[in-house]
Amino acid sequence: MKKLFYLFLALPLMFVACQLSESTVDKPEPKLQLSTSKMEFLSEGCEASIGYTIINPVKSAELQATCSAKWITGLTVGENITFNVELNEGRDRETKIVVTYDAISVDVAIKQFSDGKDHTTEIIFNPADKLTLSHEMVNGKIGYTINSPIDEAELNVTCEADWISNIAVDDKNITFDLTANDGELRRETTMTIKYDTLSYDYRIVQYSLTDNNTIELKMDWATRVPSSEYNLPSNYFLINFGDFNELLHLQLALISNAGTDILQAGTYSLITEDLLLDGTQLYILSEGDTPYKFNNGRVTVSVEENIYNFDIYLVGNDERNYHITYEGEVAKMNSGNNGDLFVPYMVVAESWFTPGNITLQFYLNAAFCHELDMYDFIGNSKDYLTEGVYTLDNDGSSKKQYISNSGSKYSLGNGYVEYLSEAEIEIKHNNKRTTTIKGYFKTEQGNVVNIDWTGVVDGFELAGYVAPEPDTDVEMTAQYLKGDYFPMGMNSSAHNYYFTLADMPINLKYPAPSSVNFSIDLYSATVNEDYSIPQGTYTFSTNSKVDGCVNSAKTLGFKVDASGDKHSKDYNFVDGTVVVGERRIDAEFTTDTGKKVTLHYEGDLALRPYSPDNNYDYVSRLYHDIELNMTGVIYDASNYKNWYGTTGADNWSVMLYENEKKRDGIVISLDFFADNSVDGWDFTYKAVQENQLNDPEAYMNSFLAGYLVSTTPAGSWYMVLDDNSNPTFEMAPIVGGTIDVKTNEDGSKTFTFDCVDDAGNKITGTVTTI
Repeated sequence: MKKLFYLFLALPLMFVACQLSESTVDKPEPKLQLSTSKMEFLSEGCEASIGYTIINPVKSAELQATCSAKWITGLTVGENITFNVELNEGRDRETKIVVTYDAISVDVAIKQFSDGKDHTTEIIFNPADKLTLSHEMVNGKIGYTINSPIDEAELNVTCEADWISNIAVDDKNITFDLTANDGELRRETTMTIKYDTLSYDYRIVQYSLTDNNTIELKMDWATRVPSSEYNLPSNYFLINFGDFNELLHLQLALISNAGTDILQAGTYSLITEDLLLDGTQLYILSEGDTPYKFNNGRVTVSVEENIYNFDIYLVGNDERNYHITYEGEVAKMNSGNNGDLFVPYMVVAESWFTPGNITLQFYLNAAFCHELDMYDFIGNSKDYLTEGVYTLDNDGSSKKQYISNSGSKYSLGNGYVEYLSEAEIEIKHNNKRTTTIKGYFKTEQGNVVNIDWTGVVDGFELAGYVAPEPDTDVEMTAQYLKGDYFPMGMNSSAHNYYFTLADMPINLKYPAPSSVNFSIDLYSATVNEDYSIPQGTYTFSTNSKVDGCVNSAKTLGFKVDASGDKHSKDYNFVDGTVVVGERRIDAEFTTDTGKKVTLHYEGDLALRPYSPDNNYDYVSRLYHDIELNMTGVIYDASNYKNWYGTTGADNWSVMLYENEKKRDGIVISLDFFADNSVDGWDFTYKAVQENQLNDPEAYMNSFLAGYLVSTTPAGSWYMVLDDNSNPTFEMAPIVGGTIDVKTNEDGSKTFTFDCVDDAGNKITGTVTTI
């Protein structure tokens, strides 16, 4: 027994001795080396990578990379650390990628530059700077819009008043609760609203139980509407008031002394009918442009030289009292008889079934209006008309922006209308709310309307509008080149190199949405083995196709809007030079407006050789891979039996709809050929081309690859529809890969895609039906 006891005593000593022995062996510390500690990127966005080396690796350690910025995506660790930098449409921004290994942590500073535009951050509140509320306990709400938001910045709101609680902020509103004010005096506090370095003091006023409940409003500008537009005498004064934040609009109609063209000082009231009730409307634009009607009130006007002071008290139909003040000049005060300029008090846009067809209604008063039937196939939007000049064109055969006479009319105000003989209207959007409409239209009977109006068009949704860049000098480093080589003798005495430089992936038939493209037509006596563009200097030449020239007829630039249509203001060149070096192109052109366009490209210069069998571009309008993950999808499946003459295989036509009611969003159209000797049509289908439908081995258990019959899609397609069920630019034929169809226990079906379109974009993932 003792011997056993002594043995147990010895064991811990042996263990300690072993530990001491191992700790005396030196182990080299791991080291992590990165290829860079700082990276800078232009605004366009791109793919990027960071190289790394691990010295003295640790067996159980794993290299990791993280980044908190949302504009850094796809961060992956492999042979290199790779990631994507998203397009920057705002100011300069910075972040860091943190790389860790074992106990080592290394930061890589990332900076992306602005696109060079003005991105001054400001917050517009609604109401502008003060919210007035009733004495009762209510829920308060302040709307806000942030122009040029700051990445990762948050809106913070605080208030020290004990009668305000539960302050909450979402992406559009600041909401809060306040207790009832049962005292005899109104109370007021200040909310402190902070965003990054910006700070605002916002006033909250709550009326008391005995307060007169008057809402105070201050206007920032005033302008007179010519009384002749309403066929009224010059002593009728129709005045529009508004604020700089475009949240308030008051239209007032006053009658001054007969024979006067300038509004006289004095007091005008409803009781004496000096104040025109029908012409008095207050528009609070932030509340849906709904006019408030008034049933009583008075207006006191004082004037010193050309400075007017308006003190306006009005009582609304809802018994709210308004005290409205304005001090300053009244624009166009002496234009009472100016019948040459038409100033509507309201413009309404009505969108029709065809995207891009919008009627503009110019209201003279609550009943009469002129109408212009506008067509815009540049922006092709149901939300607004894009900027540009629209002229009268009855059939629209020659223009992408025009006015149709069939739906346009000039109102005579007595139920009769006249149709147009001429029209030219320029549309310009000043910001996310206001639009300037300038131009004229003339009737067949000779009546003319001249208009120069700025305001909020009821029916325009400009939240997503992006104004075109100004017509300035342009310098661009192109990321992509694509084009074709045509041999000497094909309508020219030199070899022809026709290619496009762009900042986004190039599909010559359907340029990428929001891209900038420059097509260049070069001619050279030299041809290289890989059909790359020969080195040399090429000079601009009008309609020339000889050695060393840039052919002006096919050399131009264009922007593409977000809908995938070319922008109206193309770059038309009148002079220029293209210098081609080894894997490099530098070009400089002069536009017809005298601006300079400078282009740079570095990379492969090889073009596609000519062949009479070439399909010179793909049909797909996708510019990225599609990953499907859709559930609750509805589908229509019809068995057309031997529709294509596919003996032994039934043709199943299947439509998958992302949205059940509107049938907008993603829609997938599929044509299957299923073995009809087996019950059902659950198979894994391979792609078959239209010209293989006479081969049973090719078409059995296959899906028909997408193709066009003239301009109509046939076979299998992926597409995205707008709200009117019209295809958007996102559509592509599914031409390769496999589609697996499986019926689930609940009767639903799951479609698993591992496919590609004709541009090589992947269409993968699952779709499960209801």
